[in-house]
Amino acid sequence: MSLLELMQEIKDSGFDPRKDAAGGQSRIPVGEYAAILEKVDANVADSGWEYIQLIMEILDGEFAGQKEYVSVHFMEEWKGKETPKFVLSRNLKLVRKLATFGKVKQKPEDYEDFYSIAEMLKKAIGAQVTLEIKETPNKKDPSNPYRNYDFFELDDIAKQSLEAPDIDDDVLPF
Repeated sequence: MSLLELMQEIKDSGFDPRKDAAGGQSRIPVGEYAAILEKVDANVADSGWEYIQLIMEILDGEFAGQKEYVSVHFMEEWKGKETPKFVLSRNLKLVRKLATFGKVKQKPEDYEDFYSIAEMLKKAIGAQVTLEIKETPNKKDPSNPYRNYDFFELDDIAKQSLEAPDIDDDVLPF
């Protein structure tokens, strides 16, 4: 592919040089994707915000190789406000699903705090799942909707498409 052809492809993709960053890839759109848990980190921002970052790599299709950064938190309170129970419950369910699909034997002590949850989830690295991405409106910043995630088992068809193909030795040139 020539540079001119590549530039035309970039232009056709909707790249806006006035607004879009040169580095990085376009945002993965809402949908379901075969993905693998690549990395788990327990992070504390300068502000004190504690969260677990899950790095999911898309395995096939148009966005194969791109990464989705999923952040979950378990802070019961932030800046004097109590975190709604449904948020903590949703995040715990999400983590439990990922650990289950990663065949991690979960113990009560794995759920003591966000550090122990992150350590437990590190055992699930390599788990292949269906990553579902949804968006909901952000009233404070409508141009930046909230991204919501869920994990499901890969169906048999998706698993088969990700397996290495059988290659007959007779067709190899060596």
